[in-house]
Amino acid sequence: MAIDAGGTFMKGGVLKNGILLPEPYLEQPSRSEADAESFIAHFASLIIRLAGAYMKGSGTPEHDVTFRIGTAFPGPFDYEHGISRIRGLGKYEQLYGVPVGELLKKELRRRAGLPGSDPWMRTLADADITFGNDAVLFGMGAAKRYPGERLLCLTLGTGLGSVFMDRGRTVSGSDGVPESGMLYAETFEGAPVDDQFGRRGVLALADALQARRQGDDVIDLA
Repeated sequence: MAIDAGGTFMKGGVLKNGILLPEPYLEQPSRSEADAESFIAHFASLIIRLAGAYMKGSGTPEHDVTFRIGTAFPGPFDYEHGISRIRGLGKYEQLYGVPVGELLKKELRRRAGLPGSDPWMRTLADADITFGNDAVLFGMGAAKRYPGERLLCLTLGTGLGSVFMDRGRTVSGSDGVPESGMLYAETFEGAPVDDQFGRRGVLALADALQARRQGDDVIDLA
């Protein structure tokens, strides 16, 4: 299962033997402003819905399925240990220092033990859970299409994700690329890039132009 945890929406799909299946595909608000307990419960619900939809549509026997869960998550994030380091970026503020992967597995195990839970949920609760930077994963995918090129890959969403690729490898700290390998903390025209390109920047620009009604978000402006 492949999940993209954006600042505004979470999206989930299923790959089988390396091939992305057209269905199931699920999308839900990310609730990136929620407290850790609420977010973990919300995240677990998406995973269970996604697994359930796959099991229902695939006809795979419950004793013959192995799940793995890969999540693209914005940074900064300790991807090896599944711990969020996001602070001051307008999303996932209450996850700072929280072991997201560990708590997610604990919640999946709790739900698998509830009366009436499907047998495959016990297998799901034992799944490997891995994390990677959303922009880096996007760049690695783009580099497969352009394996011999040098690329600057940008993801525009709640903030600005970025990665520099050189013939399939990520670049950081050389040739003018920031030490982090990312642009979000760089300064442009006196302000952090992440505050200008993405949701906060669009809303600030709209306010400066008096182009936003009260309560409007980026989707309304679009």
